[in-house]
Amino acid sequence: MEFNSSRLVVPSVQELAKDPNMVSIPSRYIQHHQNSQSNNVITNSVSLDDQIPVINFQNLFLADDDNPSELSNLHSACKDWGFFQLVNHGISDSLIEKVKKGIEELFNLPVEEKKKLCQLPGDIEGFGQSFVFTEEQKLDWNDYLLIFTLPLALRKPHLFPNLPTTLKENSMIGPAKSLINEKNPALYRTLPNKEYFKGLFSRELDGKNYIDSMKL
Repeated sequence: MEFNSSRLVVPSVQELAKDPNMVSIPSRYIQHHQNSQSNNVITNSVSLDDQIPVINFQNLFLADDDNPSELSNLHSACKDWGFFQLVNHGISDSLIEKVKKGIEELFNLPVEEKKKLCQLPGDIEGFGQSFVFTEEQKLDWNDYLLIFTLPLALRKPHLFPNLPTTLKENSMIGPAKSLINEKNPALYRTLPNKEYFKGLFSRELDGKNYIDSMKL
């Protein structure tokens, strides 16, 4: 199985790893020359014994001029580490596990099903690797799926419908609950994912935005 990656065709790492005749990682995936300066970014600013910073999402909304601690923590994490663990984000454990299951299903799809999700020539969305421009270019030892889900108008009809059911069904499309209150009521209806896309892809091309049909 091969992917059209930006401009060049590259093999699927997952399929390469299954090849019983492959006894070593191909040289194209071995990156000998690492940027020593970038490797020292973290060690120059924080100790390796330090714990990965943890940001409490809910506390970000409580921060003000008198209590800016969580915003300061976020600033430091971005400046000194470049990443952090986010807690109290409001995403349920069950949803996280569901996404994990969906990802496993995605990468366990038969080759023929994966081909429906492959990148098209010149496109970065889909299965594959991005920004591959030369035959000599070093590649990452991984496959990935890049797909734009929001705003809804960017969803490509040849990709989203071919995702595993776990990743596309049983979800609802509508205004974010965190943005709705008495002073800011919902202006659009909430629809099941399946119903929304059925209407989106079956509508007449009359120049109107489908989202307008969801207005209350």
